[in-house]
Amino acid sequence: MTIKIIKIFSIESNFLKLLASREIKKKILFSSIYIILFLFVSTFLFYLVDKDGIQISNFIFSFVLFFEMCMKIADSEIFINWIGESLDKSLRYLIMFVICLNCTYFFTRITEQIINSSGV
Repeated sequence: MTIKIIKIFSIESNFLKLLASREIKKKILFSSIYIILFLFVSTFLFYLVDKDGIQISNFIFSFVLFFEMCMKIADSEIFINWIGESLDKSLRYLIMFVICLNCTYFFTRITEQIINSSGV
């Protein structure tokens, strides 16, 4: 799915290209670093603020991914042609920022439901 989004919107991002890389070494290295960093931050925040720490780390990590992707999509030709060329760049960014926040909120709510149902 990520590879298709990168191709459709012609996204130029090192971070997202590593995530969608066809080279297995790069993909494993990036995924490993991301997972280890996520687990470290989640564990640290869990000990500081209990259950909310996991939600905070989930928000931070998902927001970073969604934010970069949404900002790159806002600059893509397909999006500009779809939304209209007369729309100001700052308004395009605002639209994509709101979409990013909505996606992040959705994943944060899912995390909360999983945490509450597991009894952590």
